[in-house]
Amino acid sequence: MRRFGVQLNALRAFEAAARLSSFSRAADELNVSHSTISHHVIGLEKALGVKLFVRKNRAVALTGPGEALLPVLETSFDNISTALGLLRRPRAKPGLKVATTPSFANKWLVPRLRRFRDAFPAIEVELQTSLDLADFEGNDIDVGVRTGLGKWQGLEAELLMPIHMSPLCSPALWPEGMPRAGADLLNDLTLLHAD
Repeated sequence: MRRFGVQLNALRAFEAAARLSSFSRAADELNVSHSTISHHVIGLEKALGVKLFVRKNRAVALTGPGEALLPVLETSFDNISTALGLLRRPRAKPGLKVATTPSFANKWLVPRLRRFRDAFPAIEVELQTSLDLADFEGNDIDVGVRTGLGKWQGLEAELLMPIHMSPLCSPALWPEGMPRAGADLLNDLTLLHAD
């Protein structure tokens, strides 16, 4: 393809030779001959009216105009490569984004994901683990699993399972055994809370 009197292949040849500081290595990368790279670069220099390389014994060095052109072409070829990669990439499966605590994900949810994937292979599950309450709108969360009473403003809650908790302590803390009333714990200990 020609644009402004310059072939795209000549720009590719220049970019590879400049990046690799060698016509031979550029030829290897582009699967062409050394003379093809040389002809493309000479044609580009003629079309632009400037020297792009100083030719040395088995190597090349960029001139001022060559140094100015190289980053523009590198960025342009990177952009083209990214755009082509996005077009080639298969469309993502429909997803289910789940937010939960690290412990619930690790101990209960992750061990069951294989069965879910086997039953619903078209749905990609993405887990987001955090101790913080999920931001459903900001992070596009579909489902959250949390411990609590189910009274979160703006959210609909469904009880999945009850959780039974029991206080435990070292026998050295209370040699006569745990107190029967929870109020006794409040009088004698500093309580740790998980909100």
